[in-house]
Amino acid sequence: MSNGSIKIYALAVCFVTLVCGAITTGFIVFNAVKIVAPTLTINPAQLNGYDNNMVFRASAINTGNGGPPAYDFVGPQGLPAAMLGAPGLSHSGVRPVPKLSEEALAKQRQERQARVIAGHVFLAKQGLILQAIIISICIILYLWHWRLAARARGV
Repeated sequence: MSNGSIKIYALAVCFVTLVCGAITTGFIVFNAVKIVAPTLTINPAQLNGYDNNMVFRASAINTGNGGPPAYDFVGPQGLPAAMLGAPGLSHSGVRPVPKLSEEALAKQRQERQARVIAGHVFLAKQGLILQAIIISICIILYLWHWRLAARARGV
Protein backbone atom coordinates (compact mmCIF):
# COMPACT_ATOMS: atom_id res chain seq x y z
CA MET A 1 0.00 0.00 0.00
CA SER A 2 1.19 3.46 -0.75
CA ASN A 3 1.48 6.16 1.91
CA GLY A 4 -1.52 7.95 0.39
CA SER A 5 -3.74 4.88 0.75
CA ILE A 6 -2.61 4.28 4.32
CA LYS A 7 -3.24 7.93 5.16
CA ILE A 8 -6.76 7.85 3.65
CA TYR A 9 -7.55 4.60 5.48
CA ALA A 10 -6.26 5.93 8.82
CA LEU A 11 -8.12 9.23 8.51
CA ALA A 12 -11.34 7.41 7.50
CA VAL A 13 -11.10 5.28 10.65
CA CYS A 14 -10.52 8.47 12.68
CA PHE A 15 -13.64 10.02 11.14
CA VAL A 16 -15.74 6.92 11.89
CA THR A 17 -14.54 6.84 15.50
CA LEU A 18 -15.44 10.52 15.92
CA VAL A 19 -18.95 9.89 14.57
CA CYS A 20 -19.35 6.83 16.80
CA GLY A 21 -18.09 8.83 19.79
CA ALA A 22 -20.50 11.69 19.07
CA ILE A 23 -23.49 9.35 18.86
CA THR A 24 -22.43 7.49 22.01
CA THR A 25 -22.03 10.80 23.84
CA GLY A 26 -25.69 11.53 23.13
CA PHE A 27 -26.65 8.21 24.73
CA ILE A 28 -24.39 8.96 27.71
CA VAL A 29 -26.17 12.27 28.28
CA PHE A 30 -29.59 10.59 28.03
CA ASN A 31 -28.60 7.85 30.50
CA ALA A 32 -27.24 10.48 32.89
CA VAL A 33 -30.62 12.23 32.76
CA LYS A 34 -32.30 8.84 33.39
CA ILE A 35 -30.23 8.45 36.56
CA VAL A 36 -30.73 12.02 37.80
CA ALA A 37 -34.45 12.31 36.95
CA PRO A 38 -35.87 8.83 36.26
CA THR A 39 -39.52 9.90 36.32
CA LEU A 40 -38.89 12.26 33.38
CA THR A 41 -37.53 9.52 31.13
CA ILE A 42 -39.50 6.42 32.16
CA ASN A 43 -42.31 5.21 29.94
CA PRO A 44 -45.52 6.59 31.54
CA ALA A 45 -47.30 3.28 30.88
CA GLN A 46 -44.98 1.64 33.42
CA LEU A 47 -46.22 3.99 36.15
CA ASN A 48 -49.93 4.14 35.25
CA GLY A 49 -51.05 1.65 37.89
CA TYR A 50 -49.29 3.49 40.72
CA ASP A 51 -51.15 6.82 40.63
CA ASN A 52 -53.26 6.22 43.72
CA ASN A 53 -54.71 3.37 45.80
CA MET A 54 -57.93 3.18 43.79
CA VAL A 55 -56.07 2.82 40.49
CA PHE A 56 -53.57 0.39 42.06
CA ARG A 57 -56.34 -1.77 43.52
CA ALA A 58 -58.10 -2.02 40.15
CA SER A 59 -54.95 -2.58 38.07
CA ALA A 60 -53.50 -5.88 36.96
CA ILE A 61 -50.25 -4.88 38.73
CA ASN A 62 -51.84 -5.59 42.08
CA THR A 63 -52.36 -9.36 42.17
CA GLY A 64 -54.13 -10.20 45.40
CA ASN A 65 -54.72 -8.07 48.48
CA GLY A 66 -57.69 -6.27 47.02
CA GLY A 67 -56.86 -6.61 43.36
CA PRO A 68 -59.11 -7.62 40.48
CA PRO A 69 -61.90 -10.10 41.23
CA ALA A 70 -60.01 -13.01 39.65
CA TYR A 71 -57.42 -12.70 42.39
CA ASP A 72 -59.74 -12.30 45.37
CA PHE A 73 -59.62 -15.99 46.27
CA VAL A 74 -56.54 -18.16 46.33
CA GLY A 75 -56.56 -21.94 46.34
CA PRO A 76 -54.26 -24.36 48.15
CA GLN A 77 -51.84 -24.46 45.21
CA GLY A 78 -51.46 -20.67 45.41
CA LEU A 79 -53.40 -20.20 42.18
CA PRO A 80 -56.18 -17.66 41.69
CA ALA A 81 -59.64 -19.16 42.05
CA ALA A 82 -60.34 -18.50 38.36
CA MET A 83 -57.58 -20.98 37.45
CA LEU A 84 -58.83 -23.72 39.77
CA GLY A 85 -61.36 -24.91 37.18
CA ALA A 86 -58.50 -26.37 35.15
CA PRO A 87 -58.33 -30.19 35.00
CA GLY A 88 -56.48 -31.66 37.96
CA LEU A 89 -56.95 -28.64 40.21
CA SER A 90 -59.31 -28.65 43.15
CA HIS A 91 -61.57 -25.97 44.64
CA SER A 92 -61.11 -27.42 48.13
CA GLY A 93 -59.23 -25.19 50.53
CA VAL A 94 -60.02 -21.95 48.71
CA ARG A 95 -59.54 -19.09 51.18
CA PRO A 96 -60.22 -15.40 50.75
CA VAL A 97 -57.16 -13.19 50.54
CA PRO A 98 -57.24 -10.67 53.38
CA LYS A 99 -57.92 -7.12 52.20
CA LEU A 100 -55.18 -4.63 53.00
CA SER A 101 -55.90 -1.40 54.80
CA GLU A 102 -55.52 1.83 52.83
CA GLU A 103 -52.20 2.55 54.58
CA ALA A 104 -50.81 -0.93 53.87
CA LEU A 105 -52.02 -0.75 50.27
CA ALA A 106 -50.39 2.69 49.85
CA LYS A 107 -47.13 1.33 51.26
CA GLN A 108 -47.25 -1.65 48.90
CA ARG A 109 -48.04 0.62 45.93
CA GLN A 110 -45.15 2.97 46.76
CA GLU A 111 -42.72 0.06 47.22
CA ARG A 112 -43.66 -1.42 43.85
CA GLN A 113 -43.40 2.00 42.17
CA ALA A 114 -39.96 2.47 43.74
CA ARG A 115 -38.90 -0.94 42.36
CA VAL A 116 -40.00 0.03 38.85
CA ILE A 117 -38.05 3.29 39.06
CA ALA A 118 -35.01 1.51 40.56
CA GLY A 119 -35.07 -0.93 37.63
CA HIS A 120 -35.15 2.01 35.22
CA VAL A 121 -32.14 3.60 36.96
CA PHE A 122 -30.29 0.27 36.98
CA LEU A 123 -30.71 -0.09 33.21
CA ALA A 124 -29.41 3.47 32.75
CA LYS A 125 -26.30 2.67 34.83
CA GLN A 126 -25.80 -0.50 32.84
CA GLY A 127 -26.04 1.55 29.65
CA LEU A 128 -23.43 4.00 30.94
CA ILE A 129 -20.99 1.14 31.48
CA LEU A 130 -21.54 -0.09 27.93
CA GLN A 131 -21.14 3.41 26.52
CA ALA A 132 -17.94 3.96 28.51
CA ILE A 133 -16.55 0.80 26.90
CA ILE A 134 -17.56 2.04 23.44
CA ILE A 135 -15.97 5.47 24.04
CA SER A 136 -12.77 3.79 25.30
CA ILE A 137 -12.53 1.66 22.17
CA CYS A 138 -13.19 4.72 19.99
CA ILE A 139 -10.40 6.67 21.73
CA ILE A 140 -7.92 3.81 21.34
CA LEU A 141 -8.77 3.35 17.65
CA TYR A 142 -8.66 7.09 17.02
CA LEU A 143 -5.24 7.59 18.62
CA TRP A 144 -3.77 4.52 16.93
CA HIS A 145 -4.98 5.52 13.47
CA TRP A 146 -4.13 9.22 13.96
CA ARG A 147 -0.51 8.21 14.62
CA LEU A 148 -0.62 5.92 11.61
CA ALA A 149 -1.84 8.81 9.43
CA ALA A 150 0.85 11.09 10.88
CA ARG A 151 3.57 8.51 10.04
CA ALA A 152 2.12 8.11 6.52
CA ARG A 153 2.33 11.91 6.11
CA GLY A 154 5.95 11.78 7.17
CA VAL A 155 5.50 13.95 10.25
